[in-house]
Amino acid sequence: MSFGGYVPSTFAVTLYDKPIQWVHKLKYLGCFIHHSCSVDYGNNMQKFYGSFNNILSVLGHKRNEISVVYLVKTYCIPSLLYGREIWSLNSLDYHKLNVIWNNAFRRIFQCCWRESVSCLLYYCKVLPMSYIIDQRKLLFLKKICTSDNTVLQSFSIVLKYCQNTLSIIYDLIVMT
Repeated sequence: MSFGGYVPSTFAVTLYDKPIQWVHKLKYLGCFIHHSCSVDYGNNMQKFYGSFNNILSVLGHKRNEISVVYLVKTYCIPSLLYGREIWSLNSLDYHKLNVIWNNAFRRIFQCCWRESVSCLLYYCKVLPMSYIIDQRKLLFLKKICTSDNTVLQSFSIVLKYCQNTLSIIYDLIVMT
């Protein structure tokens, strides 16, 4: 893969004397990275919707909504957010993920198609998707800072200045 779009025609990469093809996208941590350095999360979204639709079809129409919320949090969210701790997301990415999460709640409760679902999130004790992503990032950084691995300890030296801030933010998130 060549970042920036230029593929040198005279340069051949080989592995065990076999040429490796140049590609326009690369799959890493369940996401496709394009040669323009953009990340495509479509595969993760498909996995989310596939798991979500399976849960709804198995439970049928007379389902307990709280059980569905629990199952979606347990099985669907990990497939959607796999590897997101290390990606930098822009506001459009956050918006897309919030729309997916909000529409899932609208479909579970069969309501609020024109209104906000924040009241449903509140009463189900569930965070909005943007908060879930930020919480996962903070927990990931905290694990790096407190790891026993020597390689991660070298990273934690760089991140050491933010450890107090992380612990304060983490405590605030856990308390809410």
